[in-house]
Amino acid sequence: MLPMPGPHPGRSAAVTTLLHRRKGRVDLDGAAMARLAPKNRWLAHDLVLGVRRRLFLIDAVLRRFLDRQLKSVAPPVLEALRCGVYDLLFNDRTPSAMIVSETVELAGRSRPLRGLVNAVLRNVAGGFEVETGDPAGEALDRHRVWLSGDRYARFEKAVLPDPKVDVVKHLSTMHSLTELFVGAFRTALPDEAEALFRACSARRSLAVRPRVGTSMDALRQAVEADGGTWLDVKGMVAEIHVEGAIGELVPLRDGLAVVQDLVAAEVAPFVAPEPGERVLDVCAPPGGKTVHLAELMHGEGEIVAAYPGASRIGRLQENVARLGLEDFVTLHDLGDGGDLWPDGTFDRVLVDAPCSNSGVLMKRVDARYRIQADELTRLQDLQLGLLTAAADRVREGGVLVHSTCSILPGENQGLVHRFLDDRSDFTLDEECLRYPHQTARDGGYVARLRRRS
Repeated sequence: MLPMPGPHPGRSAAVTTLLHRRKGRVDLDGAAMARLAPKNRWLAHDLVLGVRRRLFLIDAVLRRFLDRQLKSVAPPVLEALRCGVYDLLFNDRTPSAMIVSETVELAGRSRPLRGLVNAVLRNVAGGFEVETGDPAGEALDRHRVWLSGDRYARFEKAVLPDPKVDVVKHLSTMHSLTELFVGAFRTALPDEAEALFRACSARRSLAVRPRVGTSMDALRQAVEADGGTWLDVKGMVAEIHVEGAIGELVPLRDGLAVVQDLVAAEVAPFVAPEPGERVLDVCAPPGGKTVHLAELMHGEGEIVAAYPGASRIGRLQENVARLGLEDFVTLHDLGDGGDLWPDGTFDRVLVDAPCSNSGVLMKRVDARYRIQADELTRLQDLQLGLLTAAADRVREGGVLVHSTCSILPGENQGLVHRFLDDRSDFTLDEECLRYPHQTARDGGYVARLRRRS
């Protein structure tokens, strides 16, 4: 008798990573991923991010095809089923039979568990057909599930909540967004909410920004020479595909480019630092904007990159060292001695505040479920406190910039207006709000304030 094949390494690593979430967050750089060959690592990343990105929808499908409650299924088997359903719905490159077979191997040698996984996934695979077209204007349907672009899955069974009973719950399940986000997006953009929901649930390729002095053509040559795939250019960033570990890509390792998305890459130019100035980056980790500020200053002047405690210094310190900026960028731990600068010390201050991540939900997949109303209130109070404290460090005539990767008014325009109500010594120069469905990348907000002379 031939030995039973072992589980697919990429699928096995995906299940392990999903099982070992910490505080709801997945670790894509954990030990399970580090052992994988590049192609298997790409599959594992796609499964983990895909399952977390479309979790409500996947669980809704499982509830219609399982003969028991989800909570009664052993966690490793449940995560394997979730990976299988995600792959059946969203992977159009691998035959369904192969997906089912490889997922069954994750159930180990237990015949009952293998039988359960096999039966459920075969029923799911045979329970829908893929349709194409844009049903804009059509009534919401319990059987029709949006996948990507113009692709839909039409199930024989009703897998979504009845939109006639609760349209918010229907949309929440379809797009795997909390009802808080669904309600907020519909209020902010009633005519564009569906496009925004889709943008927040779409796969996104890796975005990299060429460093100042590196052309897009030079970056493209370097990416392709190292085996990466060049996809597109959007504004200041390039979309690329890399099957291996991102940090091993030669153009990144050699400092030709940094990982940074479109709206994030627009923040440092909005700050507009001049060579020779003193600049404070209040919430610097992981350091992408700090590095960009340094590039725009051409190594002349000083940047203080502040961080809230030693646990956040890792990637910031790594980025500063890798790009040779130690003599220009000073790292400061706000958790050790706090804020030591007199009023009016800096020409420009950037507050890239902790936020709901509502503009980057396609990447920060766990924020889709973590942010609730009380957490949103806490974040807004924290943002206002940071902005108010930072304002005193700006010299007269200097610049204060508030930026977030949020698209919610209470963290952006509303927060800036609250600040200005209390600080008559500042005026609003300019603000910009970008939505993910408009950029086809990330979303976010930035406002430039100026202290009166």
